[in-house]
Amino acid sequence: MRSCVMKANEAFLPADRRFRLPIFFLLLFSSLAQAVHWDIATVFLGAEEDETFQSDVDSNILELARLSPGDSYRLSLYRELRGRQVAYFADRNSLELHPWDALFFKSPVAGVEVPGRLREQVSMDSFLKEAFKDRAAHRILILYGHGFAHNGLRKLPLTSLQERLSKVLPTRAGEKPLDILWLDACFMASLEVAYELRGLSRYYVSSEDAEFSAGMPFEGLRLLENENSSVEEIALSLARGFVQSYSYLEEGSQRRAVFASSATISVVDSEKIEALALNMAALVKTFGGKLTEGQRLRMKNSRARRKTERADIVDLSAFVSGLKGLGSTPKAAREAAEAVLMLLDFHRPGKQSTARVALRPPSPDARLVFGYEQWSRGDQRDSEVLERLPEELKTTDFTQGPLGLSWPTVTSTAKKLLAPFLPGMRRFDYYFIGAEGEVLSEQQGLVRTQDFVVFEASSEHNPLRLTAYTQGIGSEAERYSGLGILDPTAESFTPAYGKTAFSKLSHWGNL
Repeated sequence: MRSCVMKANEAFLPADRRFRLPIFFLLLFSSLAQAVHWDIATVFLGAEEDETFQSDVDSNILELARLSPGDSYRLSLYRELRGRQVAYFADRNSLELHPWDALFFKSPVAGVEVPGRLREQVSMDSFLKEAFKDRAAHRILILYGHGFAHNGLRKLPLTSLQERLSKVLPTRAGEKPLDILWLDACFMASLEVAYELRGLSRYYVSSEDAEFSAGMPFEGLRLLENENSSVEEIALSLARGFVQSYSYLEEGSQRRAVFASSATISVVDSEKIEALALNMAALVKTFGGKLTEGQRLRMKNSRARRKTERADIVDLSAFVSGLKGLGSTPKAAREAAEAVLMLLDFHRPGKQSTARVALRPPSPDARLVFGYEQWSRGDQRDSEVLERLPEELKTTDFTQGPLGLSWPTVTSTAKKLLAPFLPGMRRFDYYFIGAEGEVLSEQQGLVRTQDFVVFEASSEHNPLRLTAYTQGIGSEAERYSGLGILDPTAESFTPAYGKTAFSKLSHWGNL
């Protein structure tokens, strides 16, 4: 169609201009094809961390080096090293990545100049200003380091992190400085952090519990080559790719990093986090601003608290559910708690998605004998499996069984519903024996078909657009609903917490 129009108009052009217009459009389209749509800045913190941490950073940088930034995205990288900082800046005139050798030097090399786009002794602030100087591009900032929830990143308290990024990130008229902020660190998917950083990015991505050192699967950034995807679609797709990369059943690229705990990820719409924070403030108010000693004791002992690997952090939805269920909870407080749970889609089915097996012992004195992977894993010699068994399957009793090996054995006096799986295990095998060791049932097996769950918001008002988790041990894989929060019964309220925007709004730490 385009060529036909050009030919029809040629008769009306002077002879010396007949070839100029096509060349002009060719140059214009070529220029547009080279336009950069996304600027990505990746910051690796932790200059003082040990060699294991530095090796993990090395692995992540090598993963980034395998990318091929081009028309769709540019990549800049910053690394803290002991006594120095090194930065790599994308070259908009080249699709080739400069060698990144300097990024791996653990100590300064005297007399060596770093050529080209690699620069030494660049502060993080100046790095961010240059990495995001194109005001027309979409922006992703990834911060990799140690996270401590409401306490912020190591050497960067939460309020300081917010103030620093607000100051140095180049602004954009009518928009937040970033499209996506990903804190590639432990425990940073918390209400306090999301609320504190709400002015920095449209979407905030982070993990609710301890995160594996492999961190974000950087190959997922190839999604940016699809120029038709919206910012929200990119954020959600990156998060899905995160949990999938830790899946054994999906043969994820980072599955070998998984040992015991879950990988969790959350995507928060920063425009909607204000409503959740206000609902939480209303909930605190209904309790008169403080739990009674009896309420605090019951919550402290409640299984509904669902702690993470940090003793002072609980899952927000589970904790609020526990508040609602307290026998002495005022009606207004129950209604306020319900409003929070409804906003977060906490009641939707699918939260308990770990595969289970219903055990029906053939006699009251029957004992359960079990193993994994068609009796190839989990025998008495297999400490890697035995050390990770769910609490209800931990045992010191073993019975000789399949393949002539000794298998773990537990008493099973009544019907049980177990979540027996471990990271990397696809099949749970079992049978029953009697008090004298006689076989009471045939061998049976349960094969699970998924080892991660992706849960998307059903309501447009839910600030948690996506939350997902993977692996875990037994039913512990189901303790995440997307956001953590300070456990007010843990008595860990600090002056620093009192300075956070969420604490000032809600007085949660005093609850």
